[in-house]
Amino acid sequence: MAVTSLIELLTNPDAFNVGINYGGDVGLVPNRNLQYGGPSKSIKNKVTSTNGIEREVPSYHLINRVDFNYEDPEADPTFNYAGEKSHFGNNTDFLFRGGISTNIDRRRIDFKRISNFLYNSPKGAQFLIRQTGLQLLNPQINEKIYNVGANTLLSVVGSGLVNLKRAGLFPKFVGNDSTDGLLSDLLGEIPANPITNDDGYIGLKGAKALLDIGNKYGLGDPGRKTPADFFSAENLLGGNLTDPFQDEIPYNAELPAHKRDVISLQRIVYKRPGEYGSIDETFNQGEDFVPFKFEVINSNNVTHSKIIQFRAYLETLGDNFSATHNNISMNGRGETFYTYKGFMRKVSITFKVAAKSRYEMKPIYQKLNYLAAQTAPNYSKFGRIRTPYMRLTVGDYFKRVPGIVTNVNINWMKEYPWEIRLDPEGLDKQMKILPHVLDVTFNFTPIHDFVPDNQVDTPFIGLNRSYPSEANWIPENEDYSDLDYSEELDFIDVEPEEEEEETLEELGIEEEAKDPSDEPTITYTVKSGDSLSRIASKFGVSRWQDIAEANGINGTIIHPGQVLVIPSTTN
Repeated sequence: MAVTSLIELLTNPDAFNVGINYGGDVGLVPNRNLQYGGPSKSIKNKVTSTNGIEREVPSYHLINRVDFNYEDPEADPTFNYAGEKSHFGNNTDFLFRGGISTNIDRRRIDFKRISNFLYNSPKGAQFLIRQTGLQLLNPQINEKIYNVGANTLLSVVGSGLVNLKRAGLFPKFVGNDSTDGLLSDLLGEIPANPITNDDGYIGLKGAKALLDIGNKYGLGDPGRKTPADFFSAENLLGGNLTDPFQDEIPYNAELPAHKRDVISLQRIVYKRPGEYGSIDETFNQGEDFVPFKFEVINSNNVTHSKIIQFRAYLETLGDNFSATHNNISMNGRGETFYTYKGFMRKVSITFKVAAKSRYEMKPIYQKLNYLAAQTAPNYSKFGRIRTPYMRLTVGDYFKRVPGIVTNVNINWMKEYPWEIRLDPEGLDKQMKILPHVLDVTFNFTPIHDFVPDNQVDTPFIGLNRSYPSEANWIPENEDYSDLDYSEELDFIDVEPEEEEEETLEELGIEEEAKDPSDEPTITYTVKSGDSLSRIASKFGVSRWQDIAEANGINGTIIHPGQVLVIPSTTN
């Protein structure tokens, strides 16, 4: 019964009323639920209804894709293409579902259908225009060109075997991120050169070419399996034939050089006098996005130092500037005045140290231990205790800034795994039981190699030029406060104010009228606070004794209200 019902559904389009209900006299039109002529099981080039009328179906629907021999219950389905038939035969699926012939037929049919849709129908033309416009809106570099459906068709043909990128003028396999300079920037991805690869760089496209030996930043990727050769049995058959139970990365496996983090593997570097340039060249092998270095200065000879470099897994960076002042109180003023006392700068950096492979554990912990040791003193050969100094580099913000370490704080979180030394007598004999990841807080007090002042050209942040090839962001310090502006002010005509002379009456002086032939006698009434010397100075008498003799005064005692005669020897 079930087989009869299935055959009825497959052969009679009216057996299952699925379609569009137009209403009225038309009613339900079966097999019209799809825009281009019916459900997928009825896709044909030409569809003939029961009354013999042929209705139009888009060309890309092709022909019946599957035929069934309903008279033979044991018969296999037959896949059709352009009137030709291919059968499963006696082959098992093996690598390709349905066998190789059937798999190829399916791909040919899909390629024909999609080709006809894209290039032989109005809807396909609209699709191509829309996809071209959408691709132009892609913000990523080398991802703005849609090559009129060519990559789409190739993706259909290679479905399940290879993945191709949608964008680009030329087909490009997913996972191959090599580019070819300016031409690739303009036209899209160009097929990779199988011999050479450009340097990897993490940009808008995300992580790129991390397996390239010439990777600029040497990040490494120990967890990613090295791809086998294309024609190798492992690649073609999908496994290791010699040892099918072997792990992808065996225990204590040797990592290729290009999978290792160059900076994490870098040990403490000893720097001798005049070697900073060559040291920079050495560090360029492990160049980081943000240079992150600690240069410990030798207390016996400051031209020697040891350099610690970590991968810049920075969490926080704090730079605190502070000033202190002396408080001054002035008589007659309520507020406080200040004189400058001192300047202080504190730097705090939080970062992670992480070992991505067993090879990085030893050098990372050697550097971390040496960094923590900078909080302890060092001693001269005579036993004198001394403060260790270092230079800090974090990008261009701190460029070899000298100072002292005030605190190093190391923290472990429960999410961080440990190296457990599983085989202490064998493969792990040289390992230590230590965390793979740690959080480090580093506090630093700079001692600047310039005089800290409040000028625009003071390089607290590394805006200055340390090398001729560097950019200089320090502005010119313009100061015109010492210029003479008197010549510019000559045009201002200021009339001096006339001083009003005080009259004798205002000064408390009485003028006595005498014989016209005699000179007038000047008198002065003594006020509180007066003295003979002050009165003499006021009237221009050279000696105060002359005033005393003119008034018969013995000594210097005078009283308020006393009238004194001022001698005529005044000026």
